[in-house]
Amino acid sequence: MVTSATNTTGVPASAFRLFKFRDASKSFSDIDCLWTFPQAGMGATSNSYRTAIPIVVTNGYTAKIYIYCGENGLGMYELNMNPVFTSIDKNTTENYSVLYSQHEFRLPKMVKKLDVYSLTGQLVNSFTNISAAKAPTTAGIYVVKITTVEGELISQKVIVN
Repeated sequence: MVTSATNTTGVPASAFRLFKFRDASKSFSDIDCLWTFPQAGMGATSNSYRTAIPIVVTNGYTAKIYIYCGENGLGMYELNMNPVFTSIDKNTTENYSVLYSQHEFRLPKMVKKLDVYSLTGQLVNSFTNISAAKAPTTAGIYVVKITTVEGELISQKVIVN
């Protein structure tokens, strides 16, 4: 989440902040501030309309963050994510392929743990000792990480529609 953080009298003056929610519930009680920008602020020129607007445009693993503060300027920051996926033995992966059907993730056999992540790395849901689990209600691409009963780790992208 990107939001205006300080006004023209704050420190730094007219700054914005990038926050990360702990999980998909988006509770403000467990929110982490990742970044305050610009570090020196955008300026202390006062205005009567107090306009501070962040706009985020995403494309794949890139987010462009446009910020505007009335009478103090316009800026753009680019945030790039480089996802890391573990290389998996093809035979193991085929034995645990995740299928999406009728709003569920389905596996051919029981797994010890199944974690569902958004593409930004945010944990959406976690399940233990299952062979089927409810999928997120929001359409998109998710990374499903499986811990097999043998303790092997497998990651797979799954499209939810």
